[in-house]
Amino acid sequence: AERTQPGGVVVLDVYDPEWFRAHQGPHTIERDGRRVLEHKHVVGNRLRTTLEYEDGSRDVFDWRLYEPEDLRALAPELGLECELSCAGYDATAASAGETARMQVVFRRC
Repeated sequence: AERTQPGGVVVLDVYDPEWFRAHQGPHTIERDGRRVLEHKHVVGNRLRTTLEYEDGSRDVFDWRLYEPEDLRALAPELGLECELSCAGYDATAASAGETARMQVVFRRC
C-alpha cells in the first residue's frame, strides 16, 4: 500500500478458503510418468499440503488462508479501500468457492 500512489490499485491473487474446504483429502498427481500423492487439509485458517513421492520422501507446505472479509477488514489500516472481490480475474464472478484462487482489488485512499 505504501508504494502505491494515491488512487492506485492493489490486486491480491490469493487462495479461496471455501474452495479448499470443499476439496480436502488425498489426490494423485501424475506428470511425466511420475506419481505424487497430495493430501490437502484445512484447519482453521491454515491450508496444509503434504506431497508424498514414490521414493518415500515428502514435502509439507502450510499457508494462511484469508477470507475476503478478513482482507476487507485490514484495508483501512493500510490506507486502502476494497473495491471488489472476484474469481478468475472476472469482475462479474463472485469469489464463492468455484475456483482455487480469488482476487481482491483495493484502491489507495
